[in-house]
Amino acid sequence: MQSRNAIQYRNAHRSSRPSREAPEVLDISRLKADTGYQAEYDTERAVGDYIAWLRAGNPN
Repeated sequence: MQSRNAIQYRNAHRSSRPSREAPEVLDISRLKADTGYQAEYDTERAVGDYIAWLRAGNPN
């Protein structure tokens, strides 16, 4: 049997927002505002590098 907290956590990401909006988990604006963090990789670069890594014969 699962604990009550596990169930609450699993459902915590769901909301009534329309699905066309980006999920909040991808939003780092608060992190940037609070800490000045700047990601070294954007999503496009990260995916491109990962595909190149796979094509080079590395295990996925």
